[in-house]
Order: sequence, then structure tokens, then C-alpha cells
Amino acid sequence: SVDYRGHTVYETPPNSQGLILLEELNIVEGYDLAAWGHLSADAVHHMVEAKKLAFEDRQRFAGDPSRVAFEPRRLLTKGWAAERRAAIDPRRARPAPAAAPTHDTTSFVVADGEGNVCSFIQSIFAHWGAAVPIEGTGIIMNNRMRGFSLDPASPNVLAPGKRTMHTLNTYLVFRDGRPYIIGNTPGADFQVQTNLQVITGIIDYGLDPQAAIDAARWGDTPDGLLVEEEMPAETQRELARRGHDVKPVPRVMAPMGRAQAIIIDPATGVMIGGSDARGEGAAAGW
Repeated sequence: SVDYRGHTVYETPPNSQGLILLEELNIVEGYDLAAWGHLSADAVHHMVEAKKLAFEDRQRFAGDPSRVAFEPRRLLTKGWAAERRAAIDPRRARPAPAAAPTHDTTSFVVADGEGNVCSFIQSIFAHWGAAVPIEGTGIIMNNRMRGFSLDPASPNVLAPGKRTMHTLNTYLVFRDGRPYIIGNTPGADFQVQTNLQVITGIIDYGLDPQAAIDAARWGDTPDGLLVEEEMPAETQRELARRGHDVKPVPRVMAPMGRAQAIIIDPATGVMIGGSDARGEGAAAGW
């Protein structure tokens, strides 16, 4: 977990890559995103660059903590975030790190009247996972072992008894010790990018969960910076001027996740849900 503007953000630990979202938040906390404006070129540029730095750290350090010299807490300190933030050029984009493959994942969030909350995600990865069912259950085993590397210098190099790092992650945001935002999204490497945009949309820009989910979205890849066509034209032009390889995509074809989120209003306890129209899903209360 990390503190982000007075909120405690919890993520799934390694071998999940939830720490990437936390590092991204630590880095962008050093900027006044609200003053820059929602979907402004300054805000998007600095969030994209924070994403790139966090992904670089994933590739350099992140492996099974029981098998490699990897201390996740080091990457989640404010001091480390300040060091990495200093590497951001406010006027020029840096190259994007390599991406992980993306396949079949589902997620949902739930909150009840007793104060219990759940952010759940599950994936078989490929369309049929490992194509090995568990007898008598109908459950198919996943093939997440594809996430290993054969590069001996990689912290995620294949080895016996080792767990591969994977992209699945969920988050809970607490305010004053109580659940405030419950959220997640499928989408491989886009997960921590979409979650970053939804969380900052709610906390920095005061959006309700549906508005934060519906907002034009970006997704950084080794092949360019994907932006939904609804992204302001001036933002797209300025991002391109700063060196981002901007590639507009129709929302219906955009791969940047299918987010779900619930806010629990701290004053009233009223629950406000949002569900992404980019894919299957719905918000419901009863």
C-alpha cells in the first residue's frame, strides 16, 4: 500500500504486478494534476511517463520475491518515487518498455450493506488457458507460465519452483480507515494504466466513478501511445509534439480495459457504481 493525497491505496502483492500502480501513483503525486486539468497534455504526458518508469522498474527488478533479490517495498517509498520523477522530461517522451501479452480476463467489484467490499479478478490468459481441465469441476487451468523469460539476466527467468510475475491486479482505496473506492479492470499491461486514470479521475478531478470510467483513455505500448478518438484534439497534438507516437483508436476497438468501480460516500455511506461500456458489464444495486 501507499498513501496518495491522504488516501491509502491497497494493491495485490507480488507475484502480481500491483506494485506498478502504486509506484505510478507515488510518482504523479509530485504533480498538481488538478491544476493542469483533466485530459490536458501536461497531465497525460506526466502520467504516461510515470507509467514508463514504473514498467522499467518491473523489468529490472520484479520477480518472485522468494527466488530473486527483489524488495517491493523499496520501489514504493516516496524517496524512490522522487528519484524516478526526476527522470521525467516535461517536454519530451521517453521510449516505452516492452509489453506483456494480453488475453482473456474478467473482473468485478462488490460492496454490501454490512461494509464488506471485494475487488476480484481472474484470468485463464489464453482463450483456453493451458487447455487442461481439473477433472470433475469444469475449471480450466491458466497458462500464465508464459510470463516467464528465457533471458538469464531477467529477474523473471524460468526456474523450477518459481512463480512468474503476472499482470493481474486489483485495488482498494481507503479514506480515514474505511473503504472509499473499490475498482479494477482486465487488460494485461493496460490494467495499471487504466486503474491509474480512474483513481486520479476520482481523487484529483472529483469525477464520479461512471464519469471517470467513461473519460477518454490512453494506453502506452511499445508500438505507440494509443488514445481514444474522444481525447481532446489539442491534447493529442501537444503529445505528438512532445515526441509521443500518438495513435487515435475508436473507443469500440480500444484495448485499454473494461473498468468497474464503486465509491462509498464517506458522509452518507451511499454507494455509487460505474461500469465500462467498452465491454460487457453493468452496475447494479439492490
